[in-house]
Amino acid sequence: MQHNSTFPIKQNELDMLRDEATSYLKSVQWEQSQRAKNRENGGKDDSILLYLSRANNGNSTDSVSVSKTVLELKRRLLPESVAIPLHLNETLYALQEGITLGLWIRDSYYDASGLSGLSERKSALDNSGKREYESKMQTATAFMLFSIAYKILHELRDIASEDLSVMKQKFAGLPEVSLLSPMKGISCCLFYYDKYLSHPEIVGSDKDVADFTSVYFEALISEIQQRKATLEYTETIVD
Repeated sequence: MQHNSTFPIKQNELDMLRDEATSYLKSVQWEQSQRAKNRENGGKDDSILLYLSRANNGNSTDSVSVSKTVLELKRRLLPESVAIPLHLNETLYALQEGITLGLWIRDSYYDASGLSGLSERKSALDNSGKREYESKMQTATAFMLFSIAYKILHELRDIASEDLSVMKQKFAGLPEVSLLSPMKGISCCLFYYDKYLSHPEIVGSDKDVADFTSVYFEALISEIQQRKATLEYTETIVD
């Protein structure tokens, strides 16, 4: 029997998750770690690093809305226009589709790995069970974030510029990536994505939004790949 390296994704299953994906774009909360606040300069622009390190404005947690930030960018870039600029709209769509697929991957891993059952019995787990739960949660989050990033890059492949070197020079890296849970993973990812978009030096045109989004999620894929060796219970993914 021929091995099939792909698996079917039903459109109706994605449709059911699209509202959840949209809710993340509307609002997420994140509490910066001390390491992110004290991140050292890696040869990048000090002003951007300082801006990111103070992204919570001194509060323990901060809420951001990617959807609102996109509308603010629209008003800044094309104040006289009623419609959202094409590349801005295409990027927002790519984000929604990426998160939707990532949530489907999350749910699929939960079911296939037994994480759903562990979650239901969480309060009764012994130390071994708790460790398995935490490890599978990290793997689910990593797999989800990788899928989100890969789908977004796929959607933007014909939209973003071929040469992203200028945007990569502006990009100061990912202050932190959370694998503690899928919700924290998405929240952390979108929090810093939103803060970057809000920085006046990052976006000068709607095409810049597509370019930056590609650079940002390329960096996320790279980060997940670097952590791959530390993940456990990956048999469900690699089989």
